[in-house]
Amino acid sequence: MIVVYEICAMLRGLIVQLSSGNSRALRDIMDVYQKRLYKYALQYVKNEFVAEEIVEDVFVALWNKHTELKDVEDISGFLLVITRNLCLNYLRKKRLEMIDLASLTEEQIYQRGNLYVLEDETLCSLVSKDYEAKLNNVLNKLPEKTRQIFLLSRRDGLKNKEIAEKMQLLEKSIEYHITKALLEIRKAIFE
Repeated sequence: MIVVYEICAMLRGLIVQLSSGNSRALRDIMDVYQKRLYKYALQYVKNEFVAEEIVEDVFVALWNKHTELKDVEDISGFLLVITRNLCLNYLRKKRLEMIDLASLTEEQIYQRGNLYVLEDETLCSLVSKDYEAKLNNVLNKLPEKTRQIFLLSRRDGLKNKEIAEKMQLLEKSIEYHITKALLEIRKAIFE
């Protein structure tokens, strides 16, 4: 659980920046979540173009609500709920519920089944648990020094200069280790 807290702290910093109108923070959040949200949406709508549009709409919605994000603790869950709701809206607009099953194409039958899955709130809970397990696994596999530096930065909130002084390393070395940790986390969780 402490590992999830550490990553959440990192993302929390981005949320705080975004809530004050920092568009670079939006870009960073997009970099972290875009592929994952696309894959998530594609599972349900089974249309690449529609999935891309839904993900774009997710980030537009995030930007439009950026002043209301100060109290959001779980940006991952927040984004997944927006994505799920947009997928649900898309499927409902296609009126798949009203069409006779015999007249549906194979893709439409799959979409109809996904409509009911998306309405199930337990799915979001399962996705969050999967994310947490992957995150713990990645952090446990990091080299000790990289892990320690990353935790000092994200969990303890120390600045790179403070970490460098504490560990008697160059500030550039601290930046390297944090970047390395972030790359490993993104690679393992979001690709």
